[in-house]
Amino acid sequence: MKSCAPIAVFCYNRLDKLINLLNSIKKNIEHSSSKIYFFIDFYEDNPYVTQEIIDYVNKIEGFLEKEVIVRNKSYGLKDNILTGIDYVFESEEMIICLEDDLIVDKYLLSYMNLCLNHFKDQKNIWHINGWSYPRLTFFSSKVVIGRLVNSWGWATWKDRWLLHDERENNIVSYLDNSEKRKFNFHNLTNWEQQLKDNDTNKIKTWAIFWYQTVFLKKGFSVYPSRSLINNSGMDGSGTNSGKTKIFNTSLRHKKVYKLPKKIKENKINTLFTILFFIRVNFFKRINYWKIKYFS
Repeated sequence: MKSCAPIAVFCYNRLDKLINLLNSIKKNIEHSSSKIYFFIDFYEDNPYVTQEIIDYVNKIEGFLEKEVIVRNKSYGLKDNILTGIDYVFESEEMIICLEDDLIVDKYLLSYMNLCLNHFKDQKNIWHINGWSYPRLTFFSSKVVIGRLVNSWGWATWKDRWLLHDERENNIVSYLDNSEKRKFNFHNLTNWEQQLKDNDTNKIKTWAIFWYQTVFLKKGFSVYPSRSLINNSGMDGSGTNSGKTKIFNTSLRHKKVYKLPKKIKENKINTLFTILFFIRVNFFKRINYWKIKYFS
């Protein structure tokens, strides 16, 4: 089997979840042909936890190569990821990024490498999603094209990433209302607020700026018709995630191989994503009224 794209795993303080992630990666036959990088952030509250993760990672075998980078202080999720990706791209041309709270399908690496190789010269494709919004589909083997970017298991290329130079500046808020509406996905979300919250240091995140770059470059992203990622960090243990089940997906272990013939937004995928956010907003309103009148 030929060499595959390198995998970057970003770790912090959740050894149990990291073990689950690695067990799921090893179910992908491509793992033995993949170099794996581990970026271990320092957990200041309990350095012993960091040492446990280091000890575990050092024992991992079965990959083509392994490189372990241990932070000597707390970087935080944003800086650990950004500097980690920059580091990988010093010597690599593509990357698959995974955080430690993910469970991956046994065909994730097959899908990622298929898309990385197929779309590498299609410069308007910027981002490969591993997670997909829950939807009804009878064609789980298809790859579809959209506009949204998700950071729960994703991939990209060095030449696209090098154009991501606005990593802290909010540009969207200075665009006209029609462009802001597009950024906020038909105004069904308020992703612009995330940019504003970074402006005021209320939060410190990275993925919203990568989405901003892809949006401003009028880039596309690709998705598997069914999600190849399950995020186990939505149990309240994540740095920037709350506790919810609405994003849960089930892994079907179906190989993805049907590529689109043309680079254009898949309208069916967009429709189901719209319906998903309508559902999310409906339950948000229900919870709001429950708290307001019944708490």
